Amino acid sequence: MTNLETKTINGEEIKHAVYGIGNKNDIVFIKKNLHTDKGLEPTVEFIENYKRPFWISKPNFRKYKQKKESESLSKLKEFNCRQMDLPYSISKALGRFSPQNRLRIVCQSPYVYGADVTPPVLIKHANKKLFPNCVSANSLAVLDIETDTVKGTGEIISVALSFKDKAIVTATKDWIGDIVDIKEQFYAKLEENLGDTIKARNTNVEVYIGTTPGDCIVEVIKRAHEWKPDVIGIWNINFDIPKIVEALDREGFDLGDLLSDPIVPAEFRKAKYNKGSTQKVTATGKITSKHPAECWHTVQSLSSFQFLDLMAVYCLIRIAKGKSPSYALDYILNKHLGKRKLKFDAVKSLENTLQWHIQMQTHYKPEYMVYNLFDCVGCELLDEAIKDIAFILPTLNGISEYATFSSQPRRTCDNLHFFYLESENEVFGTTSDNMEEELSKYVYNLKDWVVTLDAHQIVDNGIPVFMEIPELRSYIRIELYDLDCVSTYPTTEIVANISKATTFMELCKIKGLDEITQRSIGINLTGGPTNALEIAHCAFGFPLVDELLEDFLQAA
Repeated sequence: MTNLETKTINGEEIKHAVYGIGNKNDIVFIKKNLHTDKGLEPTVEFIENYKRPFWISKPNFRKYKQKKESESLSKLKEFNCRQMDLPYSISKALGRFSPQNRLRIVCQSPYVYGADVTPPVLIKHANKKLFPNCVSANSLAVLDIETDTVKGTGEIISVALSFKDKAIVTATKDWIGDIVDIKEQFYAKLEENLGDTIKARNTNVEVYIGTTPGDCIVEVIKRAHEWKPDVIGIWNINFDIPKIVEALDREGFDLGDLLSDPIVPAEFRKAKYNKGSTQKVTATGKITSKHPAECWHTVQSLSSFQFLDLMAVYCLIRIAKGKSPSYALDYILNKHLGKRKLKFDAVKSLENTLQWHIQMQTHYKPEYMVYNLFDCVGCELLDEAIKDIAFILPTLNGISEYATFSSQPRRTCDNLHFFYLESENEVFGTTSDNMEEELSKYVYNLKDWVVTLDAHQIVDNGIPVFMEIPELRSYIRIELYDLDCVSTYPTTEIVANISKATTFMELCKIKGLDEITQRSIGINLTGGPTNALEIAHCAFGFPLVDELLEDFLQAA
């Protein structure tokens, strides 16, 4: 780390924290920015055997069977333990010792509180409270690989990494072949195709020719450890990382040793690529495939940088606006910057085809290395324009871990833990592997049920089609969207203020009513203006208006 003796440290900002586990100990690895009078100073540290809190209901208050959203601190006893000991410590505190129990199973007890929040979240929150004004943009480096299409092996032939005014481009000797002046040719083509961009960014580009794909990857990761970006972004990470892992495994490199920061003790030097779910289940139980941009794949490693899928970040930040027509990097760059991926006149007719890559890899190798580098620099330019990684992602993610960014409920619960603790003197509840209760089977679920509006509830805004009656609106509509509305219950819960804390009882069944009628009444009652007469008639057997009128006339 740079000597800070001549600098005044004004505060510390945790950029990310990652939990790891060894043989007999655990660790929280922390990436920080030191805010000094000379600027930002990136640094790393770790905490071994961090003691985190959890709470258990006091014995005299264990008189309920259902889980609560929160509980008063006065009714709870606080315990502290290492994260790796949490299942054992909870079991012991409950008087139900079982060393075989997994955390989610132990937490089936309704008397466990505050166990969901993780050590990285606890540490990030404590830092944020201590230095609330220490905020800086995430620094972004971008990595990209190119793979063989000529021989059809799919092996890595080129790897590039760019970070502000620094970049490295690597290529394998096997692919370069007999080109003896490859570096000179590369720099010439770099000036020809990216000269203005490189000069504007004052980028120093290093070229490295490696013996194998693994050799190239190792050299690039060495630079990443030296440069210490907060994030290494990859556009469509599920292509690049599996290829990288495959190459390293094939050549006998240890992924954990390579990705772990040099300060990490040997016991904790582990890394893993976690492929996110590629399917989603709607509230009705329907299973559909996710678009690749909707999948949240992560790399777990104790590094000064976190690998993030730039394509997924772009998609998830804008998920409320609907899907983009395309998530190809070329399309997104053109949309926001008016730039396209590098094109070359000699193979212009083959653009966007496999043959283009074959021809480039065969006859235009220096140009192809420049192409590889621009995919990195282009992503940097994109983020400098739209600020996804720099500001939007860390703002939305808050104190949560990047690994859980795709889960808004998880991020919400992280925040709720501290809201309850600090504002309400209560501790947030803990989830388990089975959140169903004894009476859950009596509550109607959403499976195989489609909500449609009754005729009287349809807004009278169709187009006028009757020449003789121009003021009359029909039910005919044009320029329509097909909206597949699923999982709307979070919004309903907010509007109706529905929670365990606000629920006195939950209606399971109204005798004499079929399921469809009961569901319709429930939706109408929470959906704003309703037809009270219709509900009274269906639910309680009240007469309709025409029946009332008939009785009135008869009585008169």
